Amino acid sequence: MNDKQKSETILQALRHHFTSWGRCNVVFPELRLGSGYSDIAQRRIDLFMISAEKGNYTTAFEIKVSRGDFLKDIKDNLKQRGARLYSTNFFYVAPKGLLKPEEIPVWAGLMEYDFEEQEFRTIVPAPLSSRNTPSWGLVCSLVRRVNEKVYKEENEDLKNIIFSYEREMKKAFNLLKSIANKTYIDEKLLEIQLADYKYKNFVFLSDMR
Repeated sequence: MNDKQKSETILQALRHHFTSWGRCNVVFPELRLGSGYSDIAQRRIDLFMISAEKGNYTTAFEIKVSRGDFLKDIKDNLKQRGARLYSTNFFYVAPKGLLKPEEIPVWAGLMEYDFEEQEFRTIVPAPLSSRNTPSWGLVCSLVRRVNEKVYKEENEDLKNIIFSYEREMKKAFNLLKSIANKTYIDEKLLEIQLADYKYKNFVFLSDMR
């Protein structure tokens, strides 16, 4: 398993760990800190979590699967400034035994992931910190992430609906060809293409209502 695969495995395990068994959390993987192109706005949090319980505590998780990457990270005092700005807790998450507890900055905690046991263990608790009010840039990024999930998430029922719709559209067009002249067909084709565009771009939004 290479580093990219390790990171992805830990990320998916984190998502499952904090949203299963009735845990009231909302998680946002690979979240941008803003919507613009400033240095902070383009930085990403590997996993950002908001508790749905009283207090709505927010936690940022930074996954590290190599010591070199971690040591480079903690040498840059500004690297995690954005993530810490909006979080009440900050954790480094690493494979078991990769990082030493004494290496963890005072403002962070450490969680280890055991690939064999497929479980997490908190090695260093993360201190509770004050946080800033979310910026509109962060709000925009959160909403965008939700929309991406709606559009990209596998949904077999919706796929079947779209497939059936496209099949009926082809039937309708073939019928038009058989009963109308070319000018009429071209006009109706434009109407069909417009309806097709509207359907494909708004069916997801309608489904969310």
